[in-house]
Amino acid sequence: MNLTATAQNVTAGPLADRCRNGWRMVVLLCAALYAATVRAEVAAEESGPQVWLNPGIYSYHFDSSKGLRNNNIGVGAEVLLARDHVLMGGSFINSNRARTHYAAYE
Repeated sequence: MNLTATAQNVTAGPLADRCRNGWRMVVLLCAALYAATVRAEVAAEESGPQVWLNPGIYSYHFDSSKGLRNNNIGVGAEVLLARDHVLMGGSFINSNRARTHYAAYE
């Protein structure tokens, strides 16, 4: 019996493909957030207050049997007052299909 040939004919299936695609999405999102953070730090040092608008976020839930919402769109804003002072606020529809409002100071 040739185990190598048998193992090569087995496919991972749709669940493995969804997890792999989910991890790709997470890696791309982290890279984009890192790039935006670096850009924001440089921009805040160069000039006065800046305003950043964002459309919300897309989340991926590994347990799809819970019926959670992946598309968490909304609107938010960040105002960079200085390098160490940021005001944030916004509203979005969360994974449980309820409206969430937030405000923060960093």
